[in-house]
Amino acid sequence: MTKEQIKSSLELIQTAIEKPATIDSPTCILEKMEESVNLLGLSSEVYAWSERLYNEKLGALILAKEFKTLQATDKKMLFASMAAEEIMLHSKAERLNKALTHSIDGLRSMLSFLKEEVKRIG
Repeated sequence: MTKEQIKSSLELIQTAIEKPATIDSPTCILEKMEESVNLLGLSSEVYAWSERLYNEKLGALILAKEFKTLQATDKKMLFASMAAEEIMLHSKAERLNKALTHSIDGLRSMLSFLKEEVKRIG
């Protein structure tokens, strides 16, 4: 998976998470839940690929001859700066993966609430 594919996938996942679900509509909740569950596999894959992308960038920086004479602390700070985009993508992939899971849990709670309301009323 390329960096651009990772970015595109993260946008897709974020859009799905941000899509509102109305508590008054069980169908809407179920559709959002289905979409979110279907995105879990992609989310996990994007997380893994973003970690690989970061590790590859970090490995290349560590092996670069121009940084051999730097102290470890200096390398760490410099490498964090030079791999800022990869770090951001990895962090975003991790957070969106967790947010997707929490979103699904929230949707389940909404459905449970509606189920109890139907029992109470009907």
